[in-house]
Amino acid sequence: MYLVTRELPEIYSLKDYKPFIVTTVYADDGSPVAEFCRERRIVVPTDRIPKLLVQAFVAAEDSRFYEHEGLDYLGIMRAMYKNIMAAGYARAGAPSPSR
Repeated sequence: MYLVTRELPEIYSLKDYKPFIVTTVYADDGSPVAEFCRERRIVVPTDRIPKLLVQAFVAAEDSRFYEHEGLDYLGIMRAMYKNIMAAGYARAGAPSPSR
């Protein structure tokens, strides 16, 4: 478990997340002329994120998300198995399988 979590931020630090802000330059009439930023991130409260968008991310990233407690051990084991099998093909000089 430590190997997986050692580089993750502490959960309490997420409350104080402050993304880089965008600096906007305005013309005399108040219209925006340019924006300067390292990253253009907009923080949106979770209650304003459409449910369909959340479902799309969950479906794309982890279809079993609501069935485990944050770590999908079955998925991790499956990925390890596939990596080991692909490495076996690579050592033998044959092309690795697509799946």
